[in-house]
Amino acid sequence: MLETPRSATEAVFYLGSDQALFEGLRDRLEPQGTELRGFRTLAGMMLGAANRRVRILLLEPSLLAPERSPESILDRLGDACDNRPLLVCIAGAEESVDRLLQDYPEAIAAFQPPFAVAHMAARIEEVILRYGLTEYPALVHKAPVFADQRP
Repeated sequence: MLETPRSATEAVFYLGSDQALFEGLRDRLEPQGTELRGFRTLAGMMLGAANRRVRILLLEPSLLAPERSPESILDRLGDACDNRPLLVCIAGAEESVDRLLQDYPEAIAAFQPPFAVAHMAARIEEVILRYGLTEYPALVHKAPVFADQRP
């Protein structure tokens, strides 16, 4: 199961199905003091948002029903935890990062396989540690090159 302890109040949420990615990110983020919580369903994630300040939502858009927009999910999370998290999308193997960023303009980041989990964790920590709640850099990862600006 993709769940971690409920002790921290600030968290990064992962709505996805890749257990190895979840475990790799958890192993890198939690020693830095960032709680990572993983969910396979939207309903489970909304229940997990109680008493949390969700900083970032890592989302596999392929898991969303066509009528569900990331915007509505971010709004619901924002209502549940009194702050609107940032969206980071994880593209499927056949998806284009450019297309993903066009389809999800609210995303501050997109990663496309193959990517190093350590690199993704470092970029997430950079956003959490370096920037305030209203100013974030764009983080776009296209294998094998990493670009710091959205196209």
